[in-house]
Amino acid sequence: MASMSLDPEQYRSLAGFRLALRRFMAGAEDVSRGAGVTQQQYQAMLAIKTWPSETMTMGDLAGVYMKSTPSCPAGGTYTLNAVGTNPTCSVSGHTLP
Repeated sequence: MASMSLDPEQYRSLAGFRLALRRFMAGAEDVSRGAGVTQQQYQAMLAIKTWPSETMTMGDLAGVYMKSTPSCPAGGTYTLNAVGTNPTCSVSGHTLP
């Protein structure tokens, strides 16, 4: 890792940013806990709610949060469902592992 030389004001600025980020994350955890959803579900709901088009596909969501889009080994297509319900596959009997 390359060494960085920061002046005291830069350190104070970084410390303030990290504190604000921790407070934000704690607030988000409180909101998700109060709604009865996991942090991952809450994050996905925020992504879906703020998506620029009317619908968000599994590929869109994967593009935002995952390294690759989940694919069905039998060539099916996964569909997102309501929060708390697993995605479904177009191939009968298949589920997202």
